[in-house]
Amino acid sequence: MNYEQFKQKVLDEFIGNLDPEFSGYVLRVNEIRKNNEKLTGVSVAPEDPSDIFAAPTFYIESMYKEYQNCGNFSLVISNTARIISNALKGAKPQVPAFTARSLLDNVVLQLISVRGNEEYIRNLPHRYFLDMAVIYRRIVSVDDHGVMSFVIDNYLAEHADLTEDMLFDKAYSNTRVLFTPQCRDMRSILSDMTPEYPEANRRHEDDPTIMVITNDHKYLAATAMLYPDVFESIAKQLDSDLVILPSSVHDLIVLADEDEFDSDMLLRMVDDVNCHNVSRTEILSFNVYGYKKGDMEVTYYTDLVEKEAV
Repeated sequence: MNYEQFKQKVLDEFIGNLDPEFSGYVLRVNEIRKNNEKLTGVSVAPEDPSDIFAAPTFYIESMYKEYQNCGNFSLVISNTARIISNALKGAKPQVPAFTARSLLDNVVLQLISVRGNEEYIRNLPHRYFLDMAVIYRRIVSVDDHGVMSFVIDNYLAEHADLTEDMLFDKAYSNTRVLFTPQCRDMRSILSDMTPEYPEANRRHEDDPTIMVITNDHKYLAATAMLYPDVFESIAKQLDSDLVILPSSVHDLIVLADEDEFDSDMLLRMVDDVNCHNVSRTEILSFNVYGYKKGDMEVTYYTDLVEKEAV
């Protein structure tokens, strides 16, 4: 069964796989753009909801991947239908207000790649930073289960009479408070993950220092690149200029800049991580960045190398 056949079969049969109490519900299909990809989202809701309804959504592309892995259509559709039925039975999430005050009080930054997202970015309030774009998300909830948020598009910003400058100024301060950047040695992270192997995680004299920038929620921590004082602190700690590898939208890897680093080798490392270790929606960039101690500016690593050569 190819993708189009699979999609039509899902749309024809999905409601029949829900719990009987939802037999009168309908499917609404929407093209949903996310970072680096376009998805077919299907929401499930009453045909005529009596009030504002936060409809659970599933994605045809994700279901098709499961089908390709197992080859069992009935299993895939029943599993997804069970998840949606449970979501419909559960407590309905509060639909956030779309007023200017509500948006500004809860807006945060996100960095995404311009490459491959040109059409997506045009529909959002944004500004450019190197080869990336700053966009804005409205936080709905932050708890032990994770972070719930949505992207603020041009329509919503205009509805609330908010300019991009207004969003940036408030998001810049909110992000620093809600998702405070943290820098940890990679060895300490590995030790926490595998305490049963202390010897394997012990630093050896010749090992490079590898730092990871994240935050308590492991959410959108790549925005640290917009706060140069974070890197100035690391540069002083390591007494070195820095190499910054964009491991995902949620974290960054930082290395002391050693003479033996080759720009092409670093680019291949980033490319390999993006291709094999990061989901498509979490890829930040295929570039390498750097920070020169005292400059208070994150830039392209190749620019730093060229500046040193001069």
